[in-house]
Amino acid sequence: MQLQPLTLSPLLGIIGGMVFLIKAGILSGVFYLQAVALFASTIPMAVFPDYGHIVFGIAAALCFFIPGLKYHRQRNQRSRSESGLLQLHKAPNRHSKKMVP
Repeated sequence: MQLQPLTLSPLLGIIGGMVFLIKAGILSGVFYLQAVALFASTIPMAVFPDYGHIVFGIAAALCFFIPGLKYHRQRNQRSRSESGLLQLHKAPNRHSKKMVP
């Protein structure tokens, strides 16, 4: 294969899209949107090879960052609500009196 370096780099978008396609099938169907975005990034990568890696980098970064931010916020919200429930259960009972010597 006598190809120039990075000639086949648009395949990175295909590979990344396949990863998110499998992720969507296993985890959540929301990842189909990221798979489509990565598949779509291969077209500008092939048409504009000088800027293709920037396009893929931005698309891949957003595909990982946006779901990560979503799940991070969900986890923080859940842990805050659980800690609030624990504080309600640990509230002192106003009917119990401490015996102070």
